[in-house]
Formats: sequence, C-alpha cells, structure tokens
Amino acid sequence: MENLAQKFINSDLFSVYTMTLDFKGKLCGGIPKSEKAIEGWIRANVEDKSKLEQMVADTKKSMNVDSLSESDLENLAKSAWNGFKSDEHGLYIEGRQIKSMFKESANVIKNVLNVSAFKARVAERVFVQEDKVRLRIVDTENFFKEPSGSYEGMVHAMTAMGKISALKRVDYVENAYIDFTLKILNEKIITKDKKRLDVPQYIMHLITHSQENGLGAERSQGNGKFTCAFFGKVDTDE
Repeated sequence: MENLAQKFINSDLFSVYTMTLDFKGKLCGGIPKSEKAIEGWIRANVEDKSKLEQMVADTKKSMNVDSLSESDLENLAKSAWNGFKSDEHGLYIEGRQIKSMFKESANVIKNVLNVSAFKARVAERVFVQEDKVRLRIVDTENFFKEPSGSYEGMVHAMTAMGKISALKRVDYVENAYIDFTLKILNEKIITKDKKRLDVPQYIMHLITHSQENGLGAERSQGNGKFTCAFFGKVDTDE
C-alpha cells in the first residue's frame, strides 16, 4: 500500500530557524513549588480538564516536590515559592513559554506595525519545536543543574477578610542563555497599508519588543531581559 503521507507532504510549507537568547541579568522561574500551589496553578491554566490529574502529577515530579526537606516544606507553608522545572539533565523552561512571549509582543505592537490580528497570525504560523528549552551557562555548553540563587520579598493582596501579606521566594539563574528552534510558515504578513513583512522581518520586530519586555517571571522588576545573539535559517537540504 502506498504511503500517501510521504508522497504528498509539503516540505516547502515551512522554514526552520535557530535562535539564541542571552539574558542580561536574572531569569526567574515562575512555576509554584508547593503541592497545593502547583495544583491551583495548573487548574487555573489548563482548559482540558481530562488532563488535569496527569499534569498535576507530572509537574510535581518535574519540580522535585518529594525531595524537599522538612525545613523547606515548613517554609513553603509560609510563603509562595516559584522556581524552574527540572529533570535529570538540569533546569529548563518550556517551549510554550517562548511561544507565549511572541504572542504577547505581537498583541502589543500590532498597531505600530499596522497588522490586524497579529497575535492570531503569530499563533498560527510560528512554532517552537522543543518542549524543553535548556538553561545553559554563558560561555559553556553546560546546563544549569541548580538555580544561581533565590530572593525573597513581601507580596500583598486584598481579600474578603482584608489585606494579607505573605513571603514570596523566587528562584533565578544568572549568566544564562537558551538555544531553540522555530518552524515558521513560509508566508509574508501583509499590513493594512499593503506592506509585506517577510519572516525574518516580523520575527525580529517581535524580538525587538520581547527583549525589553522580558521572559519568565518577575518581569515587572526588570528581570528576564535579553539580547538576541543569533537568528538564522537552517539549510534543510544539507
């Protein structure tokens, strides 16, 4: 039987690019580390309810919740502790976070570029290939095995019972960079005034905004800013 999937697949539909981002200061983790916080975070952010329990279990495992000491657990009960996911290779962020970064920037600069529905267009055309994007130490090929450090501060919120305060703890890495792969639809984006933006043009417009807006948690404190050290097209014919 002939394999029609191989016969009619259109290899010219997409182009593949690689990108390297160098972080200027701290890149902060935003994944809650307490078990109750993990469950609440996932339940608030996942639409497919059938996958909730598995995602709760997977996230707890990747956050090494079971390996926390009694002292850590006691501190968790008093604070909000956010960090990074990790596995046997080290710390990582998820590809979907980079995709979200692009979408957020597209929504902000759509009027500047005069592009209608820019966020939706980016969502349907730009795909991060890696599920796990490793956090690497600058000037090396090594992965971060542990956060560079953490900082603490107070968070305040108004509830039905009045104003409450709690201790916030955030893990971060310093002198980090990430490499990842983008698969992008080979289509120019047309602005409202009929200008044509090719793929490298509109991607670098997104990056120009994103590098100031930042990636990760605690961006309101100036964290997560980066420079694009490399953006290049992969020759898939090699």
